[in-house]
Amino acid sequence: MKFCIKLFMVSMMCVAVPALANPSIDVFGYYFPADEQANTADFEYFQLDSSNEKKKAGSITGLLHINVEGKEIDLKIHGSLKGKTLEFTSQPHDGNSYSFSGNFKRVGDFPMEQPEDKDIVHGSLRVFKNETLVRQHKMKFRYEAGD
Repeated sequence: MKFCIKLFMVSMMCVAVPALANPSIDVFGYYFPADEQANTADFEYFQLDSSNEKKKAGSITGLLHINVEGKEIDLKIHGSLKGKTLEFTSQPHDGNSYSFSGNFKRVGDFPMEQPEDKDIVHGSLRVFKNETLVRQHKMKFRYEAGD
């Protein structure tokens, strides 16, 4: 009888552990430069969409927001999130396009957790003109929840 009870308790513990080891990852939200004085030319922020089971695993979409001579423009972005590594490129606008590659300090269910780190993402933002690299900025980004 003691043997059966111990076996049952061990199997119950094994069932509970995998649920804790596989947390939900959703990085939906807005990412603004941590240094508001950074010279980022037209770039203002990027927004990442929620994870969606219809999307290919690891793919990510969203918008990159620029302000060109007072005109607000949202460019669609497509990329990947593999582990903590984020990479994306934007659609072009008047020959200009953007790409980013960097890392999250950590990932999680950001809409629920709403991280307050001032530098949750860090990496390189590149600006291209007619597919030629014209600027590159090492940047850190803070998170703001989306609506």
